[in-house]
Amino acid sequence: MPKITKEVLMAAGCNRVDAWVVEILSDGIAMTSRDIERASDVELRQPEVSIGTSKLSEKHFVNVRENEGEGKGRPTKTYSMNAKQFKAFLVWFIESKEKQIRQVSGNLDTLRKIAGGIKG
Repeated sequence: MPKITKEVLMAAGCNRVDAWVVEILSDGIAMTSRDIERASDVELRQPEVSIGTSKLSEKHFVNVRENEGEGKGRPTKTYSMNAKQFKAFLVWFIESKEKQIRQVSGNLDTLRKIAGGIKG
């Protein structure tokens, strides 16, 4: 998969956590939340990773696999993103931003009309 940087995603309006998670998982390597946390150079904390991966998996952009625990603790989850999911995320993100641009453009047109009608 082509490498995407979190900076490009964030500059385009992606939230920080999603940008980090997508950048890290876009390599196609399965990782635990702890692995993602470490790969972010401790930029992300565990709760942020959990929330970000949950949101992305709800939209089917990230695979989640539950690993059997060796002890009595909670089972760990492994997260991954394949090329098809990566592309689907990018298409979804681009379309959502284009929709926002159209809405803002329409609002600006309305404001221009109002400003044009004001005498003074």
